[in-house]
Amino acid sequence: ECSKTACWVVIHLYQDSELGCNLVDEALLQLAPKFKHVKFLKIRSTMAVENWPASRLPAVFLYNEGELQHQLIGITELGGKTMKAANMEWYLFTKGIVETDLEEDPVRTYVDAKITKHHVFQSRGTGLGSDDELDSD
Repeated sequence: ECSKTACWVVIHLYQDSELGCNLVDEALLQLAPKFKHVKFLKIRSTMAVENWPASRLPAVFLYNEGELQHQLIGITELGGKTMKAANMEWYLFTKGIVETDLEEDPVRTYVDAKITKHHVFQSRGTGLGSDDELDSD
């Protein structure tokens, strides 16, 4: 009923045994009190859709005015196994569902930090660089 009005509805299809589902569930539990204008629901996937494949979990469907507006299958876009509530908050912000105090995408920040760390580690290596010359001795 709420989805038929201007209210956003976030539906999480889940199974208890799926790590990604547990991460999404934890994130939504943290976001629900913060965004009271959004209705957050979770439904066991096989209760919502018979034979829903575990490979398509977690699944998040975003409804507004009775229509499916967006869907998210899996958590790769949210940072994978490092996903936090801030990642979901940013995703909802990019879809125009919530306002946020976050200044940048937490997934992008994490990826940039990993790349920088990897680059620093690689630059400290002891192998030959492209400008190094081999002795002819």
